[in-house]
Formats: sequence, structure tokens, C-alpha cells
Amino acid sequence: MPHDIHRRTPRYTGRSLPSYRYRPGRTPHPRRDVSGHSYAQPEPLTNAWIPQQWRTLESWLYAADLFNEHYWWECHEQLEALWKAAGKKNAPARFVRGAIQIAAACLHRECGKEASAIKQARAGLATIESAIQGHDGTFMGVHVDHWMKDVRRWIEEPQAAVPRIELGITSNEACPRAAERVDLHRNRSIARPRGNRKKEGPAFRRALPKRGQSL
Repeated sequence: MPHDIHRRTPRYTGRSLPSYRYRPGRTPHPRRDVSGHSYAQPEPLTNAWIPQQWRTLESWLYAADLFNEHYWWECHEQLEALWKAAGKKNAPARFVRGAIQIAAACLHRECGKEASAIKQARAGLATIESAIQGHDGTFMGVHVDHWMKDVRRWIEEPQAAVPRIELGITSNEACPRAAERVDLHRNRSIARPRGNRKKEGPAFRRALPKRGQSL
């Protein structure tokens, strides 16, 4: 499988990336293992939000950064916080859940679970389609038609580039303080106290605009 990690998409935040990409069976579980990069740290949380806030919704912008850098498990944590804060069942929440499912699909293919990858990706597309209800513009900065086309190509062609979450803004136009942050901790080893193991969130395991409008 080609690994196009070097085909960069601009970062949308200045937040540090985790010290490694979690891959089941290959790297420590981020939260369950004492050497995990997020061990004993608070899980992501976000306040209630609406789609019109996406340009300054840092959890969404950071999730895009994580997805595009192939931190798919870490991306799901950020997206799950958004999914919960949105109410889990409304249209914006379903859109986010579809993105979670696509992130899961990417992780499954990376781990050699092709059947699961295809199943999750198709489920993600169906979830997004149910959320957007035929909307043909952009939603939360994503050109929906283009992104779904990229995901379908990825499903049908195992050698295709991994789909990316490309937003219609630059990093300087995103979260107001993103350009001011400096990535000081990306590769720093952090000692973490012992604590209880935590379970993975359920979403990883399982008011939109009218047609012609963009958010």
C-alpha cells in the first residue's frame, strides 16, 4: 500500500501531534498502556457547537490535522468529542460520525484488515450521505462531493491515495491562535503516572444548510 504521508496538506492548527501513530499490536495503546502517548491524560472534550463555527472550532481543525497526518485512532478521539457535543443523533453529529468511520477504515487497511476497511468506509459514506441529504456544496469546510469521490476511489483502488480532509482555509485563517502556537512537544517523552485503564469510545466502534449553500 502506498503511504503518501509526504504529500502534505497544510496544517490547520499549531497544536502538537502525538509522539507516534497508534497501530494495534505494533505500538502501545495510547491510554491503556503506561507508555502510551496519552496515558493518564484527560480525554478530549468540546463544548456544544454548530456547523457555522467550524473555522474556529479547534477540535474539528485538529481532527483534520490528525487525519491528514495518518493519526487515525487519535483523530477518532477528537471527532468523538465533537460527535458527543453535537448530540450524537442530529445531522451535524452524523456527519462527524461518518468521518469517524472513514478514519476507522483507514486504520483497518493500514493493519491489513481489508474487508473491515471496505465495510467501515462504505458505512461512513452512507452515514455522511444521510446527514447531508443531497447537499452539493461544502460542509464544515469540506467539499463534500470531492471528499466522497476520493473515499470511493480509495475503496475501489487499494493503491489509491488515502483520502484527506482538506478544508477551504489556510492555517492563518483557522483558529485565531493557531499561527502563534509552537510545536515544542512533538517528540518529547513525557513521564506519566500510573492509573486505571480506559475503554475506547463507542463511536469508533460503530441544522445543515439548504442545497446550494455553503458553511
